[in-house]
Amino acid sequence: MWNVLAVIVGVAALICIWVMLFDSNRFVVVRHSFRDARVRKPLKAVVLADLHNKRYGRENGLLLEAIDKEAPDMVFIA
Repeated sequence: MWNVLAVIVGVAALICIWVMLFDSNRFVVVRHSFRDARVRKPLKAVVLADLHNKRYGRENGLLLEAIDKEAPDMVFIA
């Protein structure tokens, strides 16, 4: 019984460590669009949120490439 519990706790700990070290260092690009009659010309913005002092590639190269690819008119940091 205790061996099974130890294995379950060990696997759960490994999953938590993996998430903390690897999965939390990726970013996700989500696109939204909306229209408003008050805005006369197309406008593209990038919103950066929840970065938590992480690095995305050497000197944030991956993040900067993703921003450049979107070619925004403005960048907001939330």
